Amino acid sequence: MTTNQVILNNLNKIGEELAVPTVPQDDCIVSPWLPTTRWHEHTCGHLTGHFHDMVVIPKDDDDEDLLKLKDAVKVYFQDALDLLPTTDEITLQRLNSSDPIKLGISNTLFYKHQEKQTMGQYILPIVALLAMLIQSNKSSNYHIPMPPNLQCLVTTFDTSVAGDSPYQLFDISLIIHQILMYIWTTKWKWTTENLISYPTEHCLALLTLQKDGSFKEPKDVTGIIAKDEYCIQLAFSLKSETEWS
Repeated sequence: MTTNQVILNNLNKIGEELAVPTVPQDDCIVSPWLPTTRWHEHTCGHLTGHFHDMVVIPKDDDDEDLLKLKDAVKVYFQDALDLLPTTDEITLQRLNSSDPIKLGISNTLFYKHQEKQTMGQYILPIVALLAMLIQSNKSSNYHIPMPPNLQCLVTTFDTSVAGDSPYQLFDISLIIHQILMYIWTTKWKWTTENLISYPTEHCLALLTLQKDGSFKEPKDVTGIIAKDEYCIQLAFSLKSETEWS
């Protein structure tokens, strides 16, 4: 091995070490909410760039599979929006209630955004969530543990969004509904092997992970949570309408 090769190898190792987040040990340094979420423990020892790739939001010039995924998510939530005008009032009130059992049912109806482009922004965390599940299936460095039924759905979904797949966007949106309902109706529990068992929270953590291994402050995360919440409400409005039909 030449001197230049040795130097290059050492530089590459240093670059990898710099890209791996470290876990602050001082409680005064750690953000107050991280000891509760323990996100920093979960991501420690992994390349932050790899995590960012897992929750990438497709752009117009991106891989065809990712664009098809994004288009299918648009179709899915548009179908849900189209049903809102015919959804009964009590369902819309319950959807807009943060905790119906403790706080009662809200008098305000769940609403559709006035600007069409707003929904295009609101679906992005869900696009990232689904992309993360697919990337986890393909990754040899980082795998998200999933129950067998969810694993099967994600594998089918991955096949359906492939460029040469015969699946139409509506067909793919039906698979999306099954995946989201599985995720959002399952009671997830932490394990020693998986500190972030709930996939939606897992995606939230990776979306808020910064290049230096730190996480965004809570005030910078609430926007993503609001988008997740709205999409969850919208998905359940679709579930209630289709099951009633």
